Amino acid sequence: MEKATRRSLDSDTSKITESDPAMTQGLASDKESDAVRRAKAIRKERKAAAILEKYHRKFVKTVRDGDCFYDGMSKIRRDASITELRQKSYDEGKRCLDGNGKLEFHPALTSLFKKQIEKLKDSYNYAEQIDLRLMAYTENCWIIVCNLDEKVLNVAGPEGELEEYPKKTLSEIMGQYPEAELFVFDKEDKHYMAGKKK
Repeated sequence: MEKATRRSLDSDTSKITESDPAMTQGLASDKESDAVRRAKAIRKERKAAAILEKYHRKFVKTVRDGDCFYDGMSKIRRDASITELRQKSYDEGKRCLDGNGKLEFHPALTSLFKKQIEKLKDSYNYAEQIDLRLMAYTENCWIIVCNLDEKVLNVAGPEGELEEYPKKTLSEIMGQYPEAELFVFDKEDKHYMAGKKK
C-alpha cells in the first residue's frame, strides 16, 4: 500500500510541508485549538484584571503550570521564590501534622491533608485549600479567592482559619479585609490570577 503522505522540501524556507489532507487538517485543528485556548485565556485574564482593578490591584500574570498560586504570591509579596514559599508551607504543614503547628486537622481528614501536604514540596501541583491556609499563616496575611463571577470561594486568615463559601459578597469581604491578597480563580483551567496592591 502506497503511503499517502508526500513530503517536499521548500528550498526557500527549508520547511517540510505535508500533503496528506487528514494530517494537514489535524495540524490546522491543533493550531486552531491552541489559538482558541489562548484567546479564551486572554478574555479570562481581562475579566480577572477588571475584578482586581475594582479593589485597587494591578493584574499580575501568573504561570499556567500548576504553580500559579505560588507564583502569584511570589510576585505580589516579593519576599520569596515559588520554591521557598512551597517549602515554608510544607514545613509548617509537617509541624501541624506532628501536632506542633498552628493548624489543627480533624482526625478523619488527617490522611487527606497528609497527601496534600506531601505534594507541597513538588512544583507543578495546583493549590488546594490547605495551600491557602498554610500560606496565609506562614505569610501572616489574609488571602481571598473569588471566581470570575466575583463569587467568594475562600477566605484564609493569618491564624490558618478558613471560611469556605462565605455568604458575604466580594465587596463586603474586601471591605472587611482591605489589605488581603486577592486571587481570582478560573475553575475550568484551575488557574489562580493575582493582583498587586497599587
